[in-house]
Amino acid sequence: MKWATPIHLEAHLIVDQSDMDLIHLGRRAWVKVYGRSETTFRSEVAEIAQKNRDEIPPELSNVAGGDIAGKADPKTGAIKPQTAVYEVMIPIANPSLSLQPGLRGFARSTVAPTRWAGGLWRLITKTFHFTI
Repeated sequence: MKWATPIHLEAHLIVDQSDMDLIHLGRRAWVKVYGRSETTFRSEVAEIAQKNRDEIPPELSNVAGGDIAGKADPKTGAIKPQTAVYEVMIPIANPSLSLQPGLRGFARSTVAPTRWAGGLWRLITKTFHFTI
């Protein structure tokens, strides 16, 4: 979560390139912050990076127990993602000032409708690793 103003924060999501076709500007989004799972912050996708990220925050990498496959650069020590990842920004209203920058969590967004066969193919390819 990044700082915009104390009552207007931004959730910066790291999304794998294989999921980028599902993310669209203006789609509804739900954000949950770890440790505050009883509260769901509702918003929408406000910005999608056009260029993939060269580095990821260390706390999000699998090196530090996160979900993103990363590897430390031997020269700089920066964590480099193993696949292309993009940043997606979701604004979060924080009128009660209960959130602060640096928190982690997860988000979901509505996606564009797909055909039945396309959804099944995506489920199979995301669930099982295989080669043809």
